[in-house]
Amino acid sequence: MQQATFIEIQGIGDANVLAIARYHHLLGMTKQACIELILGAPSIFKTTLARSDADQLSSTLNEVGLPCQVVEPEREHQHVSKLNNKISDKFEIAAYIHDFSNITEFAGKVAAFTGQNGSDIVKSLCKTPATLLGQLSERVAQELASRFSMPGIDVLVSCPQKAKYTLVAYAMEDMPSVQQYYAQLGMSRQTNPQGLTQWQAQGIDYNKAHNAWHKASEAHLPIVLQNHDYMRFDVSLTDVSDDTDATKSGSKLQEILSKQCHIPTSIHQKLLTRLPIVIAPCQDWENTEILLAALQNCGASAEASLLSTNRFDLYFSAWTHEYQRILAPLCNTFLGKANMLPETPSTTCLLPINANLHQAKWLKHECDLMQIDCQLRRR
Repeated sequence: MQQATFIEIQGIGDANVLAIARYHHLLGMTKQACIELILGAPSIFKTTLARSDADQLSSTLNEVGLPCQVVEPEREHQHVSKLNNKISDKFEIAAYIHDFSNITEFAGKVAAFTGQNGSDIVKSLCKTPATLLGQLSERVAQELASRFSMPGIDVLVSCPQKAKYTLVAYAMEDMPSVQQYYAQLGMSRQTNPQGLTQWQAQGIDYNKAHNAWHKASEAHLPIVLQNHDYMRFDVSLTDVSDDTDATKSGSKLQEILSKQCHIPTSIHQKLLTRLPIVIAPCQDWENTEILLAALQNCGASAEASLLSTNRFDLYFSAWTHEYQRILAPLCNTFLGKANMLPETPSTTCLLPINANLHQAKWLKHECDLMQIDCQLRRR
């Protein structure tokens, strides 16, 4: 009986939707099985090929951009056991888009790998953050994050089963039964930075978070599940007390602005005349807590705004029929609606689009390309 030969797929290499069609023919397996093998790399492929044929297959796969190697016979059992222990956790990747200048190239990269059509890509990227792919090995997730990352676009990696979560829900004062139900789920009443009352549970594990979410869904109660790995905050400086000596060279506040916020010293004084102002955009949970504590210790007031919950409207210094014609298809594409667009011209116009961060910035980017003057107005 011929001994089985094992080939290790070491990473995604140059894999994309077209390349995978070629790989699965070479490997003699279904396309879906090939996708799972590659997305789970490093992974093991068992073949009945003779060693010389396995070497040739490995060589061919490497030549067409899929890194792999034949596992030496004396190390097969040890190698397979080691890999099986490493690849049990599944990862996913998501993106925050701060600058839409490269959005066409970025969407093309994602589509080339996933095979999604244009409308599906737009729908995905309009979420904040935009979840791109799941069910990945850690190595593949890191490789794809590196492949997709671009200036103005951060691609983040998370293992959902190991992440911490925050649950958020809202209940009106005249809804005591709903408030009691949220309390039974382990949520407590809090006030968010915008002064709204909400119910929240922070730092809970995957199982507890999803059990609470399912129970709330069964009761038809709205609840938001936030993965801490994806939580990003804009930290704003809101006020500086007179005794902080903020404008003095070498003050604690100036040191924070320079070293932790990377703001040039030459613009500190100008910045302090425009409060409130964002001094540290897109900070993770840990950095946000450190920065807020440092600002508080030096006598400054600051707040953190969670990017995924920010909502925006669009302000126009003038509104014309031509703007309506241009923006109608854009609003339908990014928001799924265009019924908020005025039909009559006016000197100023505030469009109540209630858009998330990605939708709002993408619309603003398209307006800039067509030289339509508009501003984002946060709700």
